[in-house]
Amino acid sequence: MQVKYIGPFDAVDVEGVGQVTSGQVVDVSDAVAGRPPAARVAAAHLELHDAISSLDHPRAAALREEIVGLDVGAGLLAQTGNWQPAAVVKASKSTAAEEAQP
Repeated sequence: MQVKYIGPFDAVDVEGVGQVTSGQVVDVSDAVAGRPPAARVAAAHLELHDAISSLDHPRAAALREEIVGLDVGAGLLAQTGNWQPAAVVKASKSTAAEEAQP
């Protein structure tokens, strides 16, 4: 799977890949690429922060329970501020008419 480094550092070392610079796309195994966290994770953490700040203990407890059950992702893609799936460019099939043009 191809992933793109978008993190805050000019370069990072990735085991098995070597040095990766900002904006670089690298090919890694699916296990290393992993998966992004569930969409609800970031929002739930923000809501938890607000509940704690407002001393809403029942809401904070409920949010903690919810967060524990959420998929926080794995591998490089779990670090949403540092990695993202690389854009896949699909090659278009040319038609016979296009191939016949000089």
